[in-house]
Amino acid sequence: MVQRLPLQWLLVIYLLSEGASQWQCLTRDHNLLNELIDEEARAKGHQADFDDYNREGMAGSLYSITECFAISADESGLSSEAPESTVRTIEIKSGDCLVICTDGIHDLVPSREWQLVSEKTHLQHWLIALKDQVYDSEGNAYDNGTAIIVQFD
Repeated sequence: MVQRLPLQWLLVIYLLSEGASQWQCLTRDHNLLNELIDEEARAKGHQADFDDYNREGMAGSLYSITECFAISADESGLSSEAPESTVRTIEIKSGDCLVICTDGIHDLVPSREWQLVSEKTHLQHWLIALKDQVYDSEGNAYDNGTAIIVQFD
């Protein structure tokens, strides 16, 4: 008997370049809504912008995951299937920041509402402020949320 266990962990990466006035979304969740955005863009003959993805207020079945890791177990042991991946190279400069977060963060507190970061920002305090924004949001932290922030020297 083969048993398949999907591992669902959606992470989105945002960049704040030194001196920028807003966070830039670099990746997207693999969910039904974003797949529909891709399909609509293809029908119009262009590629979707990252600003089109991870829209606020996603709900219900539109949140359905379309890509995830799957682990199979059978008599011979464990094996895994990796989802399709996209590679993107970006240039990171001194002072730039990356935030890697789950949908439990970016869906409840859009990146345009995040604090900006400077060389004087205490990153632990920044994360605590983001957590407070999530708990104060209309969604009341209905989903698990994980965020990592990295600032480059």
